[in-house]
Amino acid sequence: GQEIEFHPALTILFGENAAGKSGYCRILKRLANVRSAEEILDDVDSNTPGTPTATIKYALGNEQHELKWDNAAGVAPFGRIAVFDSRAVGLHVDDDLNYQYTPGELVLFRLCHGAVEGLKKLLDEHIDSRRIDLALSSSSFTRGTEVFSMFESLGPATDVERLKALANFDAPCEERMRQLQLAISALQPDNLDNKAKAASADIALFEEVLAALNAVLTFEVAAYRKALDAAVAAREAIEQTTTTAFKDAGILGQNHATWREFIDSAERFIAATHDPKFPHTGDACPYCQQSLSDAAAALIQKYRDLAKSKGQQELDACLGKLETFKAALGSVEADALQQKLATRIASVPESGALAESLTPALAAVRSLCEGVRQQRRIDDWIAPTGLVELRDRIATTVKDASEKLRAAQSEAKQRETELASRTAQLRALQDRQKLAQNLPLVLKYLEESRWQAKAAAITKVFSAVLRSLTGVAKQASAVALHGDFEARFFAECERLRAPKLKLDFPGRKGEAARRKVVAGKHRVSDILSEGEQKVIALADFLAEASLQESSAPVVLDDPVNSLDYRRIYEVVARLTAISSTQQLIVFTHNIWFASLLLDLAKKNCVFYQVRDDGRQKGIVSLETAPRTDSLSKLKATINEKL
Repeated sequence: GQEIEFHPALTILFGENAAGKSGYCRILKRLANVRSAEEILDDVDSNTPGTPTATIKYALGNEQHELKWDNAAGVAPFGRIAVFDSRAVGLHVDDDLNYQYTPGELVLFRLCHGAVEGLKKLLDEHIDSRRIDLALSSSSFTRGTEVFSMFESLGPATDVERLKALANFDAPCEERMRQLQLAISALQPDNLDNKAKAASADIALFEEVLAALNAVLTFEVAAYRKALDAAVAAREAIEQTTTTAFKDAGILGQNHATWREFIDSAERFIAATHDPKFPHTGDACPYCQQSLSDAAAALIQKYRDLAKSKGQQELDACLGKLETFKAALGSVEADALQQKLATRIASVPESGALAESLTPALAAVRSLCEGVRQQRRIDDWIAPTGLVELRDRIATTVKDASEKLRAAQSEAKQRETELASRTAQLRALQDRQKLAQNLPLVLKYLEESRWQAKAAAITKVFSAVLRSLTGVAKQASAVALHGDFEARFFAECERLRAPKLKLDFPGRKGEAARRKVVAGKHRVSDILSEGEQKVIALADFLAEASLQESSAPVVLDDPVNSLDYRRIYEVVARLTAISSTQQLIVFTHNIWFASLLLDLAKKNCVFYQVRDDGRQKGIVSLETAPRTDSLSKLKATINEKL
């Protein structure tokens, strides 16, 4: 075991890299539980690593104490120790750093903040613990009922007295519900509705038959035959004219219907696309696009004359009349009517004589329609006897049946309206019955929801209280802590010749904090050099350590890394001055830094050399000055010289 007795003023522990001095520094950092504390490693080569231990003797006021340390962190009263090392540089330079030491007056703000947050957390947990999951919801009831409407917005604002009134489901309510169920059963659709549908279908069928009979009875058979005869005569005249006009042309099939269609189509095309005086010799043929000779132009002119001849005009007029006659019967679907009537007679045995008498009448209608569509002369067609009387009977039947159907439909509509009204009343009573069965649970839910609403309103106040507390804490910190720290920090910066920067003091959750600012939003480490960062961090550390105004030790581990010779001297001067009023412990591997400390301390210090003899690290010996060679190295050098 090694033993170190720290000097009341200044203790210097010097050793080369990997000599083992960092282990002692780590013990002090773990005792103090500083921001940059590290794990203390045992013998890494051992298969059975143990727990670091040490015996620490210390004075607290005028009393002497001894601690058997076994790797515990943050052991009182060692939490007062301030420690600076390379790992802490980034914290002191870039981070929003709170204070290791805070005056008691400011600690109250943090404690109050924690107390308010704790109270809010307890209230939130209590709210959650009293929350009830109600099995009923608006979907448990019928949309449109009063109970449904109340459950849609069930909560603290619900009218409890109205809810209780709805849940008052007594014997009269039960009797009313029974009566409604009987009434609804009586109002259900029955065979009357089916009969009404059948009657409606019969009316539609007879209306179609009536329309067909009216079309036949108003059809002018004699005029139709006359128009047909005129069309035949006009067509024969055109054929004679064509034969005469083109007898020498040798045109194949010139009297065939398709040839006539060709001539007529060509005329319509020429009329739409060519000059009215077309054709002329030399024009392009509309059929083959070759230049027309005199004979070809003359032939096309004959075609055009034939298409526009008087005979053709008369034929077109006759054909137009025939189309009019065809259109008069165009809406009559005789085949479909015959099939519908046959189906009606087959499905309803008691169809009656009226329906059966329609069969021959519809056969005559079908015969007439087919003859007109095919443009036959229908010389053998004669209207059936009694067709007018049959038409009138059907018209009367349709009128009477329509009136009865409208009356039945009106009655059915009234029944449907009454059924909907009674059903709504029944649903409302059923919802009230369900509410009555679950009323105790619903009332408990409403009681808890009202309590939770009040508690939730209180929790909203906590946020405002916490914001107010943070604001007041920042103001108090600015007066009690920030102002003092700012003066101390800039004084340390001036002593250490640190670069100029500004301090900002953000506060959160009732805690005081500080931030260094150089320019804009850039981090200090993005702008300053490594050496400048080190001296800024050291100034921040020393200013914070001086806030305690106590005799607690200050520990520095390699504080001059990256510093030039001039700044090293300034750091030595400052540390020496501090050691006159406060216990200072310095770990270093910089021999020049150690020598300067010894020189300026004027022997008001102790110096320990930490070595590695090859078998063990961290061997401590009390010395008067740094030694660069160990005994083993000196022995090796002497042997080499010999």
